[in-house]
Amino acid sequence: ALPISLARTGIGQESVRSSVIGVALATAVIADSRAGLKTAAPWPGLTSATCRDPGGQGDTPVAAPVRPTVGPALPTRVGRVVYEGMRMAAQRGTARALTAPNGVEVAAKTGTAQTVGTHFDSWLTAIVGGRYVVTLVIADAGGESAAVRAGSSVLSAWPRSFAAPVCPSAPVAPVETASAE
Repeated sequence: ALPISLARTGIGQESVRSSVIGVALATAVIADSRAGLKTAAPWPGLTSATCRDPGGQGDTPVAAPVRPTVGPALPTRVGRVVYEGMRMAAQRGTARALTAPNGVEVAAKTGTAQTVGTHFDSWLTAIVGGRYVVTLVIADAGGESAAVRAGSSVLSAWPRSFAAPVCPSAPVAPVETASAE
């Protein structure tokens, strides 16, 4: 039998700590491994693609450079088992109130995390369409349903097309270029 303290850390309490980005990265590894991709946890980054020079082919996304990874890839079998559990949570479990956009499959994990005193944060991480990851935390929410409600709001605004990202015709932020001086 496992010590009770080990069992509690296994479901995200006591000494288990993470950030929204950490949970999103872990969820992305599950999505990739389930798809049979041998992807290790990527070093945190904000985009998976960038846009070409707007003067050239500005409307075509280009894969971002490969970043270093953290640890080995998750075995495909493990990713599929975890994904299936998340899919069941979205269909019949704690995330069943999560509204899927346009009938797209959603797999999700919810949770509540104790903070100081009797306060709890509400967590949700989801894989949408087998490809996109949505992770959020609602601080001092009292229960996991707050994150599911917020996640439903995010997914209700989801674009109808799950195609490749569309690049803006002009850069969103100024692009620094090296001068030839």
